[in-house]
Parts: sequence; structure tokens; C-alpha cells
Amino acid sequence: MSSQIENLKKAILEESSKFKAVENLGGYINLVVETSPDPIAASLLLSTYLISRNKPFTVRFVDPFLSVNKLVRPPRGITFFLGYTGLQHQKSYPSFEISYYSDPPSGEEVLNPHLFGLNGILISSTTTLTYLLLKELGYTTTDLASIVMGGILASQSELDPERLDGLNRVVLSDLERNSLLESSNGLKIPMTEGLDLSLALSLMLDPFVLGVSGDQKGSTLVVQELIKKKQLSKQIGLVTGTDARVLFDELSKIRSQSGFKELDEKKLLGSIYMDRRHPADSPLRNIIGAALALEACISLQSYTSIYKVFLHGKKEEYRQVLEMMQNYSTMIASLTKQITQTQEYFRETQNALYIFAPPKTQRGLALRTVKVISQNRAFYFKPVIMVSPINQWSQIVGVVNPQNSSTIDLGNTFKVAAERSKGVGYGSSLQAIAYVPTPYVESFFDDVDVRLSG
Repeated sequence: MSSQIENLKKAILEESSKFKAVENLGGYINLVVETSPDPIAASLLLSTYLISRNKPFTVRFVDPFLSVNKLVRPPRGITFFLGYTGLQHQKSYPSFEISYYSDPPSGEEVLNPHLFGLNGILISSTTTLTYLLLKELGYTTTDLASIVMGGILASQSELDPERLDGLNRVVLSDLERNSLLESSNGLKIPMTEGLDLSLALSLMLDPFVLGVSGDQKGSTLVVQELIKKKQLSKQIGLVTGTDARVLFDELSKIRSQSGFKELDEKKLLGSIYMDRRHPADSPLRNIIGAALALEACISLQSYTSIYKVFLHGKKEEYRQVLEMMQNYSTMIASLTKQITQTQEYFRETQNALYIFAPPKTQRGLALRTVKVISQNRAFYFKPVIMVSPINQWSQIVGVVNPQNSSTIDLGNTFKVAAERSKGVGYGSSLQAIAYVPTPYVESFFDDVDVRLSG
């Protein structure tokens, strides 16, 4: 794998040179961005670079399932496709594409680890590749460390910085080495020095603890009981040392009682990373919090809030982003409880768990929910797939735990099955999304199940 990664690094260097040459020709730079956390984080990074160079640019957010597969008109200048947009590249103008998804399109200016025989999600993300490309151009952001890592973490199956590998790990180490992130040991949740501990616990979605995650009353009760017993020394700030151990034991006990897989100590105790350019009472200061903030704002279709906070530093937006994070975690907890406790939405086979979600469940919300449900003890060893009808079409998302992914490429499976069902699918080996006509959902499931069994 080392030689393949070196070849990818060489490609990043070559693409940066080509981009610089085209950039010097002038004209607009058009960012066409998939409406997912990782590509949007990458677009923020590119935006700061272009602003620093006084380059004119536009940003267009694209839902790949709602857009036609062509640009309305050829834009002036260069087009950067970030993630999967469903838009066909036009040879009449220069373009670049950066993503880590399975089955990338062929083309000279496509930067994707799969073209080098690598499993994209295990070693990179759109944000990672963008960061390294800009670094080759001599640019390293000093203000976006948490959102860079937030985009990377949101692209992964687990919100755990210590599980990062490959080039993702390279970026984390680079930011820490340049003092843009600071690390310490403690509880790996979206906590900060000035944030109420019960609030931080309620925002915690990975690991998920039923009755605590998305439930501030429940998380407050946990903290108050431990304070009352004098087992916990603080209600605000970072939890480290003995306090972290006490909370781990309590959360592990609560989680195991609800049917979820027993907590691994390394899952919750370890290194936490902070970007101290953000307020001490904002979860965006913590890179796990930044990942969840991206997910929340995008799920609630508030892309501008992320831009206002990270590009313009507008303090009044922090409260709005926090409220969206609270709403997001509450909705996921509610949907998870509804699904796991009633089981009326289940269709389980030997190869996967299929869930029928309420109509019009937002895609990001559905994706995080299946990641949560895959933590359940009963479903840990098989892919979890969720369908939600949207008018005449159905949206389908799926995840598989990294520990069980050696023979599965879910992105490729979804792509092929969706095409056979007159729809569209894409993704990585560990998580995937499809959009198919509702009458074809059952045939899609059957096709996926056959492929997973093979």
C-alpha cells in the first residue's frame, strides 16, 4: 500500500501544478459541491485559499439526486467538482474533480484514491485531498483546523480521531505539528473548556447512549447524580483523569442496558483535539463537535451558517449552530428509539438489516441514524440499510462497520443495484446512498442482498 499512497501523493503534486497553471489564466473559479459534510468542508478550505489570492469564485451546492446531469450553462473559468454531484463534466472548459468514492469517473483531472488501487474512505476524504493539494501550492489555513478535521471525521464511519489512518492521519498530525490543533487526554465527546458537560453529553452520537445522547434531561440527570455522589468533580469543562473514568463506567453501564454493544474503553477514552480559535463554550472548538455541526447544519439545510461561522467568524451564529446541533441529536435519538424499540420497520436477512423509515427522512439524518443503529449489539456484524420514500422516489442509505468490511464495497454494490432499479447510487466501501423509484425498492433490496451474500 505504501507505493500506492506515494503514487497518490505524486498525483496530488501534479494536480496542484495543473491547477496553478489554469488558475493563472484568470477567470472565475466555480466550486460545484455535493451537499454532504466532507465536500462542504473542502469547499470552505478552497474558498479561504481563493479569498487569500483575491480570486473571483462562485459556490454552487448540488444535491446529486435533485439536479439534472448537466450544467445549465458552461461556466467561465475553472470548475472544481467536490464529492459526487451527478453532473457530467464538459470537455469545453477545464475542470477538476476531488472525491474518495468507489468507481470514480475516468479523466485526467480526477483525484481519487481508487484510481491508485486504494480504498478511499480508509485513507482519505475530499477535505484531506483538498488540504494536501493546497499545501502543495504553499497554502495552509490558520483558521479552519477544526472544520478540516470535522469534514474528515464526518466522512468516516466513526467519529473517532484516533481511528484515522493514511492521509487522514497525515493531515491531523500536520495540523497538530503546526500548533493549529492542541490535544489532551480525556473523554472523546464534543466537550470544551467552557461548555456545560450535560450539553456535551447530549450532543454525543458516536458512541450513542440511549437516554443520554439527544436527551439533555437524561444527560443532566446522569451528571447531577454523579456530582451528588461526589464521584464527579465538575459540571462544566473538559473531563479528564478520574472524572473521565467515572463517566465512562456510567455511560458504559447505561448503554449496555439498552441493547447496544458494550463500550470499548478506547472508543470513549483517549485523545481529544481542540482548535482554540473558537469560543471556549462552543462545541465547534472540538473537532468531533465540528463534525457534528457540519452534519446538523447540512441536515437542516443551513449551509450559510457554516460559512458565516468559519469564513466570517460571526459570533452570533455560534448560538444558532449549537441549537441546530441540539435539534439534530434529538431527532436522531428519537428516530433511533422508535426503530430499535418497536422493530416494526425491520426486514432482516442473513446478509443485512433493512429499515423502513418515516417518509421524507432527510438524507444526512438517515445516514447518521443507521450509523447509530449499527452500534446495536444485534446488528453490529452486518450492513444496516434504511429506506425513506420521497414522493414517487425512495432514498436509501447504508453503512457497514469497518471491522466487517473486508469483502464488502457498499458503494459499488449500491451503484450497480440502483442502476438495475432505474436509479442512481454512489458511495464508499463503508457507506453508500441510492435514489430509486419507489416501486423498485424491493428489487433493489433483493439485488443488494444477493451481492452482499457473494
